[in-house]
Amino acid sequence: MTDISSTTPAVQEAHVPQTDALLERMKTLLPGATAVKRRDRRYEVDTTPEQLLTVLETLKSSDLGFGFVCTIVGFDDGTQLGTKYILGDKALVCSVTVRVPNDNPVLPTSTGIFPASVLYEREVHDVVGIRFTGHPNLSRLILADDWPEAVYPLRKDYQFFKDEAGIPVKGCLLVDTANKIQIKK
Repeated sequence: MTDISSTTPAVQEAHVPQTDALLERMKTLLPGATAVKRRDRRYEVDTTPEQLLTVLETLKSSDLGFGFVCTIVGFDDGTQLGTKYILGDKALVCSVTVRVPNDNPVLPTSTGIFPASVLYEREVHDVVGIRFTGHPNLSRLILADDWPEAVYPLRKDYQFFKDEAGIPVKGCLLVDTANKIQIKK
């Protein structure tokens, strides 16, 4: 058996800041946010909608070096809606979580900081219903153009269709063409 550890290039450790020092630096640069280290090379920041753009800009443009958005995930935890911005660099990942109330799910767009956010925010708007103020185009991305307004399939309060016995129908798609509801299996 060959020992591949001697032939595999090492991860560029020189690029990775000392993790405890990185966490302390994050806490210094983001005074209104909560920053924690979850595991090796994984960090989480919780912030408010008002501080979101400042936090994202700081994480991108400072020496912290989280230069790109990997994805944006929308969620419904049962009491509030929210998003997780997953930011990366060559060796580190930082998740930025922000929550909004169910009755007013509005966040500022991050497209001015991370242009790739344009599609991620459209997806979150489609399936969770968070509106991104200042977004250049919040038109449908995933759901059909005739999907009913204010019906978000990834929310906890989403109503699945039920059969005659009252049992939720799995694997069906609602099609609302001119307000005529159809169920396709």
